[in-house]
Amino acid sequence: MDYVVLARKLRPMRFQDLIGQETVARALRNAILADRVAHAFLFAGSRGVGKTSAARILTKALNCLNPKEGEPCNACLNCEEITRDASPDVYEIDAASNRGIDNIRDLRENTKYVPAKFRYKTYIIDEVHMLTTESFNALLKTLEEPPEHIKFILATTNPHRIPETILSRCQRFDFGRIPLPLMVDYLAKVVATEGFELPPEAIEAIARNAEGGMRDALTAVDQVISFAGPTPKLEEVLEGLGLMDTREVLGLLGAVLDKSLGPALETFAAIHARGHDLTTLLAALLRDVKDFSLYLTLEGSAGYFKEHPPATVEFFEARKGAVTLDELQQIFYLLLEVEGQLKLSQFPQTCFEMALVKACRVEPLVGVPELLRQARALLASGEAASKEPSRGSQSTEPSRGSQSTEPSRGSQSTEPSRGSRSAAVVPSPSTAPASGNRASQERNPNGPPAGSRADSKSGSSGVAPPPASPPREAAPDDPSESTEIPEPVPIPEGPLLCDDERWRSFVERVRASRPKLAAELRRAEVLAISAESVEVLPASQGAEFSEQELEFLQQSLAGAFGPEFRLQLSRDSNREARIAYTIVGRERQRQSESLAAEQTEAAADEAVQQIRRFFPNSEIADIQPSTPPTDRRKDV
Repeated sequence: MDYVVLARKLRPMRFQDLIGQETVARALRNAILADRVAHAFLFAGSRGVGKTSAARILTKALNCLNPKEGEPCNACLNCEEITRDASPDVYEIDAASNRGIDNIRDLRENTKYVPAKFRYKTYIIDEVHMLTTESFNALLKTLEEPPEHIKFILATTNPHRIPETILSRCQRFDFGRIPLPLMVDYLAKVVATEGFELPPEAIEAIARNAEGGMRDALTAVDQVISFAGPTPKLEEVLEGLGLMDTREVLGLLGAVLDKSLGPALETFAAIHARGHDLTTLLAALLRDVKDFSLYLTLEGSAGYFKEHPPATVEFFEARKGAVTLDELQQIFYLLLEVEGQLKLSQFPQTCFEMALVKACRVEPLVGVPELLRQARALLASGEAASKEPSRGSQSTEPSRGSQSTEPSRGSQSTEPSRGSRSAAVVPSPSTAPASGNRASQERNPNGPPAGSRADSKSGSSGVAPPPASPPREAAPDDPSESTEIPEPVPIPEGPLLCDDERWRSFVERVRASRPKLAAELRRAEVLAISAESVEVLPASQGAEFSEQELEFLQQSLAGAFGPEFRLQLSRDSNREARIAYTIVGRERQRQSESLAAEQTEAAADEAVQQIRRFFPNSEIADIQPSTPPTDRRKDV
């Protein structure tokens, strides 16, 4: 007799022989014992898990002459004919090659005839999802109401491709993948029964490579025995099946995690030189990176990793403190991009090597929560605040609050004072400072600063110089005044006179300890500031301060501006009337005064006077920044 492969020789003959399918076997056996067998079944599951074998066992149990507790005897004539596939009443149809509507019409016509010998005529349709839509539609009526002597058993690996109308007419049983421990135990028994000697590591490698399919595992055992004889070693098993050693894959992953590009490329070259498929290697790397991420997340949960090889678990345990989840995520998605490149590129090896280069350069990422924590820490320590300029420091700009044409004392300036002006071009209001006059250049760029000349011009032409804004009382180290909202600066120790800028700094200091209170202070309007009090209008009626907040503010204000300093809350609702007294109103007023002063100076400019001689009715429509002498001028 010709040799029969193990997958056919060891095909299950009874329900109890189905490895890993105890639930399905129990349901079918109980249905037979209770005489409640349905007319149509659907067996769904991956390859090699026992779907067709279960269909044959069910057919034999329905037609067995001597059944025992719902199991076929496998000794009567009916059982032997079904086992030898020689029964005229059992039809095994391959739907992949009989998928047309004509084949289903013939099947439907044959169902009208009674069985020739058995109790039931059984149709086993394998890979039923390959039928066309027309074939499914032609089968619907017969499948729903077949003759009493007909049984349908449909088997498929893709149940999602079967129409719902077919699924609703069948009893569905899902065959799961065979667990790894059960498969290893069964293969060990098979190897011992057949007289072979395989190392436990080799049996486990075969079972793991089968991915839950017993037929694939038995076929692999046959292949190994044919390649290396009855006593193969682990290396021969891996070589005969074309499998990669787990240690090689872990070595490659370890080199990537260590950022060692040289060893990583050497390991990859060795694996590729032995003819291993790059797609298989990529799948192994992705699986190990995923498992390592889960190991770090689950903290080595024994329940999840009980089926993993011991070498893999030891690898994860040894490196769990040397890598972060962020790095593993980046490496995973880098390798995932290679999958598409391997399918489309003509240079898959180069693509894989470049992916290893990128993976070896992965750095841990800083998340948004961590950035927020760092920002809060910097704010709390005052490192993010700008510092006040000290006396005697060198500066490239003059003091903005100064109205003089001379640079500030104790500082060196490379620009003319903002109070000086020129007859060439008058500054634009959009770029004008909040206080003081914008400086401009003389027509002669090499000439001296025109501050004194402008004063004499204005005096000779009868145009009075613009009134300067009244200076504010400031501390000796008062920072430069600016119309822009300054960055928060640390408040010096000891009492200080309060002004707009120091009030903003005070609010920033409050935010370090009470962010909500500081937010209400920023929304509130400051109506007036004096040396002894600050008057504040809350943003809304619902934004009143509590007694605890008022007590905290009073203590903080006393510490910052003196014990006599007081906070006054206003209830004024006339917003239009008080806008001129708020911080914004005062800044607008200073800007208006500055613009009026600059327009007055521009009107007194010599160049403007010359233009007015030719255009008596002209007016100053706009003020533009200074431009080089070579550019076209648009002064008025």
